Amino acid sequence: MVTNLACSTACFHQTSIDVALQEIRLAGFQAIDMNVIPGLCDHFDATQQSGSERQDFITLVRNSRLLVPTVTAALCDFNFPSDNFEFIIQSALVHLKLAAQLACNALNVTCGISAHDRRQFLDQACIQAKGLKPIAQEARCLGLQLNVLAPHSEGPFSYLEDARLLVENIDEQNVRLILDVEQVQSLNISPVDALRGLVGYIGHVRLSNSWANSLGEFFEELNRTGYDGYCTLEMETAQGITEARERLQQVFLLGRSAKPVGVPAHCCSSEIGPSGTLRNKPCGQNR
Repeated sequence: MVTNLACSTACFHQTSIDVALQEIRLAGFQAIDMNVIPGLCDHFDATQQSGSERQDFITLVRNSRLLVPTVTAALCDFNFPSDNFEFIIQSALVHLKLAAQLACNALNVTCGISAHDRRQFLDQACIQAKGLKPIAQEARCLGLQLNVLAPHSEGPFSYLEDARLLVENIDEQNVRLILDVEQVQSLNISPVDALRGLVGYIGHVRLSNSWANSLGEFFEELNRTGYDGYCTLEMETAQGITEARERLQQVFLLGRSAKPVGVPAHCCSSEIGPSGTLRNKPCGQNR
């Protein structure tokens, strides 16, 4: 089993996208998570750009020769009263189209505001699931997985059960969870325990630099679970570009020493698809 490392473009949110892609390559990564959350990472606003701007962006990413397994977007929250359902759906469609054009395996989305207690979570999970279901269906039509970052109620003990419950309520075969190491640690859950509690539910793993020195045990457990997706490093790089790249290189080498880095079996190579889009050539069926 091979652990695959990717770098979030949010690590270089303070630069232009062309510089970010160059620095990620120089750090040693061969794959990225394309973060397109306005305000967090302003490299590209999928809901505002024209068709020609979108095509220029896709061409730029393609020319970087970096794989793009995932796009990460914030679609607003179905369980937040002031958010417009129709706007969220339209935003989702735009981001799904972008993910498909970038030959991604999945779209990563945030998923609702945190609940104050478990009863509130259970009520809101039904609203979230109802809204996310048609998005997951559209993703499936485009050959994409939908990875959701589940909100949580207060306290560590219900989080794993609640996250599983959300996926089960959406009830679509292409829906998985984002395991955010920093999120589970904030709930006093060991990332290794989170892996064990979410076996079969995880579609994407997000790592933070604060935990980079503990990658070995985590990767060993990840491999034991049969996970074959990417682990994306998303860290704050407030320092200069050179320092940020050097820090990323350190973490990249730690990851390589923990487990070898490669390309997942379902993403072995790329080809130019219809309408000039770049797509992965699967060696087997997507999950």
